[in-house]
Amino acid sequence: MSKRRWLSVGAIAAFALASCSDCDDDGSCLPYGTYVDLNEALGSASARICLDDDCSTLLPGEEQGNVQTGFYRDDWEDGRELRLTIEVFDESGAVIDSLTETRTMNSGDCSCGVLFYGWQNDRLHRID
Repeated sequence: MSKRRWLSVGAIAAFALASCSDCDDDGSCLPYGTYVDLNEALGSASARICLDDDCSTLLPGEEQGNVQTGFYRDDWEDGRELRLTIEVFDESGAVIDSLTETRTMNSGDCSCGVLFYGWQNDRLHRID
C-alpha cells in the first residue's frame, strides 16, 4: 500500500481534484477516514458524523494530526457499506446543513480510503 501522509489545508483542494494516478503513484492520500471541511463563513463550530447509528460529535481539528481545520473521524472498515449522516452546527447549536447517504468504504482504485465532504453554495456536498 502506498505511503500515507497528511496534506496541508491548501493542498486539500488539490487532493480533491487529484487524478487516480496521483493518488496511487505518489502517496498523496489523506489517512483513512471521513472528512468534512470547516465553513468559517457560516460559522461552523462542530459536526456530528454518524456511521450507521454510531455517532461522534467533533470540534474543528479535534483529532491529533488533523488537517488544521475541518472535522475528521478516523473509523474505517474497507468494503463496509453504511448509512453516513453528517450534521454541521454553528456555535449556538443550530444546524447549518446536513446530509445522509449510503456509502461504501473503499481504499482501492481512486478513492484513497476517504469519504470527503466540502461546501458548495453553502450546502454540504460530496467531494470524494
